[in-house]
Amino acid sequence: MKKRLFSLMLALCLCLSLAVPVFAAHSDFLIENGVLTEYKGSDTAVTIPEGVTEIGKEAFFRVSFTLEEVTLPQSLTKIGSSGFWGCVKLEAIDIPASVTEIGDNAFASCRALTELTIPGTVKTVGNSAFMDCTALTGLTIEPGVETLEASAFWGCTALTEVTIPDSVTTLGPGLFYGCTSLRRAVLPNNPQIAERWKMGGTVNLFQDCNALEEIVNSPFVYENQHVEANRVVEGWVNPGAYVAPQSQRLTALSDQICAGLSDDYEKVHAIYRWVAGNIAYDYEYFYGRKETLATAPEEVLDAGLTVCTGYARLTQALLQAQGIPALHVRGTSTNGLTDKNGSSGHAWNMAFADGRWVILDATWGRANVLDEATGELKDAGGEVDEQWFDPKELFFAQTHTAQVSFSAQPADTPSDWARDDVWAAICGKLVPNDLQGTYTANITREEFCRLMVALVEEKTGTALPAPAAPFTDTQSPAVAAAYKAGIVKGASVTNFDPNGSITRQEAAVMLSRTAGLLGLAAGAGETFADGGSIASWAADGVAFTSGLTDSTGARVMGGTGDGNFSPAALYSREQAILTTLRLFRCGQ
Repeated sequence: MKKRLFSLMLALCLCLSLAVPVFAAHSDFLIENGVLTEYKGSDTAVTIPEGVTEIGKEAFFRVSFTLEEVTLPQSLTKIGSSGFWGCVKLEAIDIPASVTEIGDNAFASCRALTELTIPGTVKTVGNSAFMDCTALTGLTIEPGVETLEASAFWGCTALTEVTIPDSVTTLGPGLFYGCTSLRRAVLPNNPQIAERWKMGGTVNLFQDCNALEEIVNSPFVYENQHVEANRVVEGWVNPGAYVAPQSQRLTALSDQICAGLSDDYEKVHAIYRWVAGNIAYDYEYFYGRKETLATAPEEVLDAGLTVCTGYARLTQALLQAQGIPALHVRGTSTNGLTDKNGSSGHAWNMAFADGRWVILDATWGRANVLDEATGELKDAGGEVDEQWFDPKELFFAQTHTAQVSFSAQPADTPSDWARDDVWAAICGKLVPNDLQGTYTANITREEFCRLMVALVEEKTGTALPAPAAPFTDTQSPAVAAAYKAGIVKGASVTNFDPNGSITRQEAAVMLSRTAGLLGLAAGAGETFADGGSIASWAADGVAFTSGLTDSTGARVMGGTGDGNFSPAALYSREQAILTTLRLFRCGQ
């Protein structure tokens, strides 16, 4: 019986030994004057003895590929340089409140570490202390910490949010470099950080954080007027003002690059990739070893290399050849590089696609490498860096500062009451580029045809046929298409009067015909106080358009106030755009 009981106890002990980690013996630690200089064991779970005050340099290097668990003593005051560097299986670390310093690279490349709290007793977190901790999702920095050195959290690609307490007065360069999932950061709200930022003391704090959406308490955000892309576009801007015809060569190349693409955003991306992938950066010019430089678009194509101005001008030309509005933005870059003249001047583009301004920098999209022999940059052979296409604005603003802005003249700005609807119509591709402006002017018959044709084609996804119309005073394809579709009639048998203005009742008739072409049905029309002034030929059109409501509940064409319709009043461009938008929204 005793023998059997002994066997059972032995079996139980063996099972327990397999179920729990093996813990280190005291003899596995080499300790000199309180400094743990080396762990000589091979266990996966280690408890460091009380009395140890410092983890020495590379103390756990021997078990960096096997260590899973470590318990730090309450006597510990310093985690030294590279103490736990490369411990790739270490999932958690409880730093005791006795620690005042975390050294350089202390936990670098601890790629299984998911949660981290840095207690307020720690005054300094060293260079690259938690660099390449790619699984780190939870980071708490308690009040009391004062210094976060350079690249301390470099490459922590799973980190999404961080709050740095007000006690921190020093933020090292590249602190969160390459934290590609970081979306929100709260910086210390203290004068030391504000002053250091203005003096350039926080260089590239969030470089390559291309998901960054919000920085709280950042002087950079508030002082840099170009943090948001639409602050480069100040006030009202008509995208159509930034499209111009291009040469046959550039148009043919642009068509080739965008072949098979219908979406403007995809076209912008394709052009970015082509320019970045096919035009080399002229480092010989940059470093001052040559004087000549190609910057005009076709010169850049011939030379096959240029600098930022040439990249921006070629990109703009190829975009505009597709009818895509494109800006050439001039400013400076803050990556520390200057050209042969000591200038940090830079240029990039913004393109209007899918109803917004898209940032793209084809120059930086052309990847480069550092020549270790010369210390100079050189071309990487056509590799494209995608992070400079449509980056988050806060990420982009870490390295780019615009020094130019774009805005429309008051005459090319819609009235306040029409502004939102005009912008929505532009974003919906309902307003041709050359009709974006002089919004209070009377719209012409030919212009109104173009709005109706754009509306039908955008709503149906089908181009209207445009056979020759029987008019001698216009060859406009839009007039021909609208005439063929039954939207308009001529002023006479042979004349259309393309430059003539239209009245409200004429607009109502053409809108009702367009609605009929789209198969839309209307409810009961309004009764107007001046209904007796509406021409008999226009009465049905007025009733239809005043009885037709869009998806927001707005009538396609209502009255002008005081119960009137004002049938003989001339129709303005912004009024026509507004009713075009409403008609487009019907049936949605």
